[in-house]
Amino acid sequence: MLSLVLADSELEPVPEPLRDHPTVTKPAQRKDVDPERMLLDASIHHWAMDEHDLDEREGRGRPDLAHLFLLNALDSALNLEGGLQTHIHTRNDEHVRIDPATRIIRAYPRFKGLMGQLFAEGEVGPPDRDPLMQLAKPAPLAAVLDRIDADRVIALDPEGQATDPAEKLAWHAGEHDHVCLVLGGFPSGSYTSSVDRLADETWSIHPKPLSVWTAASEVLVHWRHITQGMSVHRGPEPEP
Repeated sequence: MLSLVLADSELEPVPEPLRDHPTVTKPAQRKDVDPERMLLDASIHHWAMDEHDLDEREGRGRPDLAHLFLLNALDSALNLEGGLQTHIHTRNDEHVRIDPATRIIRAYPRFKGLMGQLFAEGEVGPPDRDPLMQLAKPAPLAAVLDRIDADRVIALDPEGQATDPAEKLAWHAGEHDHVCLVLGGFPSGSYTSSVDRLADETWSIHPKPLSVWTAASEVLVHWRHITQGMSVHRGPEPEP
């Protein structure tokens, strides 16, 4: 089993001090929704973020990263075959638990509306079945990883050890039943959670920084091929 965790993701409702700003109230009125059910989106709310001097505003308001990550993960062949668990950890230490059967809305505005509902109500999904997504809080990254309870936790970071993901994942697939990969859900910079302490290993899988959805795709394809028996290596762990 492979678990993916999008950590420190820039996914949050519009903070309360910004909810009276015209860039928030006008779209809310047009869509007939309460401002507190709207997601912070830097492409729309940057004026409000600047005028209110929002803390760490340079990287906040990026739900697009989570959207693209989820589209890649939940539509992957590995997920469709039952080999993947997908999780989101937010900058505010919340844990979004996602049913593998979830099919993420392609339209970005509708995705934001769905996630706004999740933050407001704590879960989303049809009323006649288990929720497709659930929100748990408080949930620092350490608690999220404890719940996942993988045999090995590996973080991806451009500053990590340069690694051939195919070779190293093949070794781990042969040694461990459940591996968890942590990826950063922010546009730039470093994790705010103590990933270096929480992860067993930290890898850089390419000389240049990769988008989170590209990094996820690399891992998903390699892992599926490995676990299908195409290239599992059960010898000594490869050298870094």
